[in-house]
Amino acid sequence: MGKNINSINGISPALEKIAVNLAGDTTFAIPAKAIFVGTGGTVIGRAPGSSADVTYKNVANGQLLDGYFEIIRSTANGTTAADLVAEF
Repeated sequence: MGKNINSINGISPALEKIAVNLAGDTTFAIPAKAIFVGTGGTVIGRAPGSSADVTYKNVANGQLLDGYFEIIRSTANGTTAADLVAEF
């Protein structure tokens, strides 16, 4: 039987993508499964159920941060990367 390209080894591609507005902190109703970073820098985010932020420094242009994110912090709160896209 052929493989289901939507779920290979339990990994499925993002079905929805939205630009992250860094003018304010972004809280997702459904956790993002990854964040694409168009222009590199620092990304500050929080995992679902966590009480502490995590800082990703020196993120490269075009890098995909794989993991679940409930919150992405704004530029005023330390995120310096730009052109972020949340993938769901």
